Amino acid sequence: GLLTTRGIAADKLVYWAESHDTYANDGGATKNVSQDVIDRAWALGACRQGATSLYFSRPFKTARTEIRMCVKGSENFKEAHIAAVNHLRNAMGDTPEYVAAADGVTVITRGGGGACIVVGNGKSRTVSVPNGGSYLPAGTYKDRVSGNSFTVTSSTISGTVGSEGIAVLYDESVLSAPRMDIEPGGTT
Repeated sequence: GLLTTRGIAADKLVYWAESHDTYANDGGATKNVSQDVIDRAWALGACRQGATSLYFSRPFKTARTEIRMCVKGSENFKEAHIAAVNHLRNAMGDTPEYVAAADGVTVITRGGGGACIVVGNGKSRTVSVPNGGSYLPAGTYKDRVSGNSFTVTSSTISGTVGSEGIAVLYDESVLSAPRMDIEPGGTT
């Protein structure tokens, strides 16, 4: 990304497609942007190696003076496409990434054996995208969002992205791979 090329390490960045400032402040640059556009932009950041990605739960009110703390907002973060991206993000950890974009589609492949495909306009469409780094092992995968089948070779990933405009591919075994969880202040 632009900031990492300027010497800021990815693990010092927080990506977001929307924040309380862009949504609720006067002018609210993202207030009138549909949630599905925000979700696709968020997915692109959330699948990246190293950086953290913030998902903003939109308040139900839009006027800055009407938004209150402790009032439950949108539960869009529970949707299948958001959960699938989070599962991929968690499973891949800090594995290498390969980012490719063409014809309105971006694909991020990860060295741990996963991929996230985002169709810019959010429409369902058949894609054939690079399997960057050959990171996703060849085979047939089920999209964790739509359930559609994708065929993967050493060089391409082909299938139909569903109506959310986001496809997430990984083998179930990557979720059960050994991992370490650290609790601040813990001793185990």
